[in-house]
Amino acid sequence: MTPSLVLLLSGLSAVVPAQAYDPPALGPQKASGRARKDVALVIAVEDYVSIPDASLAAADADAFTGFLTGNADVPARNLVRLDNPSAAEIRTALVTLKGRVQKNGTIWLYFAGHGGVDAEGLRIVLPVDVAPEFAGVTGVPLDAFAAVGEGSKASRSVVVVDAGYGGLGRNGEELFPGNRFQVLSPVPVPNDRTALWTSTSTAESSAVYPEAGHSTFTYFVVGGLRGWADGELGSADDGAVTLGEAQAYAGRLVRAVGGPMQKPVKETRAAVLGWALASRSTEPGPTKTEVASLAAAASSRRFQIAQDVVLAEATAVHAQLSTGADRLPALRGFVSRYDDVAIVFDGAKVPVIVPEVGGARSEIDTLARAEAARTGKKKKRGRAKAAPPPAAAVDAVSTTGCDDLVKLEPSAMVGVLQEPDVSCLESRIAQESQQTERDKVSRVLMVNAEGRGDMAEWMRLAERHLEVIARSDPDLCYRYALLLSRGEVEDAPVALRWIDYALQNKHVWAGSSYTERVYALLGLRAQVASRLWLDAEQTYVDERNDDNESDSALWRGTAKDSAREWLDYARVSGKPTQQPGALCRSASGNEAFCAATDSAPTP
Repeated sequence: MTPSLVLLLSGLSAVVPAQAYDPPALGPQKASGRARKDVALVIAVEDYVSIPDASLAAADADAFTGFLTGNADVPARNLVRLDNPSAAEIRTALVTLKGRVQKNGTIWLYFAGHGGVDAEGLRIVLPVDVAPEFAGVTGVPLDAFAAVGEGSKASRSVVVVDAGYGGLGRNGEELFPGNRFQVLSPVPVPNDRTALWTSTSTAESSAVYPEAGHSTFTYFVVGGLRGWADGELGSADDGAVTLGEAQAYAGRLVRAVGGPMQKPVKETRAAVLGWALASRSTEPGPTKTEVASLAAAASSRRFQIAQDVVLAEATAVHAQLSTGADRLPALRGFVSRYDDVAIVFDGAKVPVIVPEVGGARSEIDTLARAEAARTGKKKKRGRAKAAPPPAAAVDAVSTTGCDDLVKLEPSAMVGVLQEPDVSCLESRIAQESQQTERDKVSRVLMVNAEGRGDMAEWMRLAERHLEVIARSDPDLCYRYALLLSRGEVEDAPVALRWIDYALQNKHVWAGSSYTERVYALLGLRAQVASRLWLDAEQTYVDERNDDNESDSALWRGTAKDSAREWLDYARVSGKPTQQPGALCRSASGNEAFCAATDSAPTP
């Protein structure tokens, strides 16, 4: 009904056992040198003097050079390669290139490195000696690349630029720390004898694809031109890849494997889209299944990198928490900060489970118990529940004003449903005989409660929905359990119950949603069980008797088994194993118990 009721984990790739398929290598090709009128300039700027290097730019230039002397038939003597040139050297090479092409020949121009924006807001490519000062950065205008064929004898010019213009490097690092370029100017539009193809559209990074040893863009551009893109637009394979086919193929694969954030700029002019860029392009590319495998492996790698940044920060913060009298508020601040932490991954907000949070909660329980013992105040037990609306008031309201749920949704999403509307909806729930309708009405009320920030009311409504109306929605079960797990330790067994209900209905998910949600649920169950074990252990330490000892052993066994199940699933699904492994070893106290075995659960 609304994203506020769904765990936003979309954009992650389907589960595969680690790397099931390796990206095909862009190996050498047979050269013919038949295109004697054509010339080419290949520029790679990888080893910058004063800003971060452009990873794999030289390898990208190698790959494009291989395409030019192979499928494009450019003679090796007609190709000039520049590695780590200055701005002056690039400008000189552009002038020379224009003068070397023969009548009706093709000019090829390729650049791999960093880009940026100059003081006038124009896109530029950055030479090796670009100054480290952000203000007034200078380079070679992209306009100069777009104009490379003007005034020459060439019948056409093809310009391919693999660079980001927003101030981010190929690994997402800032080129000028603390500063980003505002990329406002459009990509230059050359004349009808020149095609310009660049790897990024706005301020995004032109990212690397480490598994392939190239940037994502150049890898699929070169692969497409070698034959992978033949027939991409629906025509029969003919061994000649057009610009339109190559751009459509590379754009699709960059999104699939590199994620949705990078958006190459494609030509839209019919005059150039039909150009055949390569002959003898018969090399088969990855199949649909193989592309899915590549996408899954790359997605897992990108997610783990982003997640590791958050986990490293949390670990460092936790290690520096105050001790003594300030320990309890410091722990509470840590839990508040990292309990609901998330990363934005491929455009979606994805929660990250920080392992120290579970331990911090248990320590908070222990310290709060000790403080209560010192002050003589009894620790508050359980979660306060709001009372349901009076039955008489509900039954007395007409249902004629809330029949159109779609009309009410906008107000509900911002929490401004009026009291008559709320009462009307409550009455519909009480009087409605069809479960599907009660389900829809109940969700509108939950959205309204969350929209106005009343999470106590949301919890009451969610509990009623799951207990009375329907419990088959695993996303709602998960969210309710997650919020319960953040409350008092006495709520933890109830949280486990709803985690189990969510897992019972996991079949409603598919692909990446299935993998991410199951991984998150198993992790939450392991953390909740661990908290119950640590609380029971502290209770046994405080008061040694058979019942407390039995409770401690029971919950430790639950924590141990839950952590091992999470770890097993992480291994078989290719998800990160650091957190589940640490929790498994903590609960079991036995490295061998957590070791990998030949048998593993099915994802």
